[in-house]
Amino acid sequence: MRSSSIIFVGGMPESVQSFAEEKDFNEVREIQKRILAAYEQDFSKHAPIEIVPKIRMIWNSIPSQLAKENKKFIYGLVREGGRAKEYEAAIMWLCGLRTCPQGQPCECGANSAESLWRI
Repeated sequence: MRSSSIIFVGGMPESVQSFAEEKDFNEVREIQKRILAAYEQDFSKHAPIEIVPKIRMIWNSIPSQLAKENKKFIYGLVREGGRAKEYEAAIMWLCGLRTCPQGQPCECGANSAESLWRI
């Protein structure tokens, strides 16, 4: 498997298994979308209702946060003028899920002076 294929397929076991068996990138993408949609549905089921919109905003900002050279979480990318205090409960709830890559610690800590989080 080429490195570009590995990057696209990712580390979700179901998508990796599907690609290994079918070699179909379209099927892999559908599996990835379904898994991510299930995560989003779980926000409404398990999180306190008052923080669900903020959890979704944070969740939707993760791709742009990861694309930055600076790997610190910047609240202004979630919503213009966003501040740490506004999203603290939502971030802590997401960190409690331990959704960090396997073998890597989830580091959740505020740096309020810079309105940054390292997740």
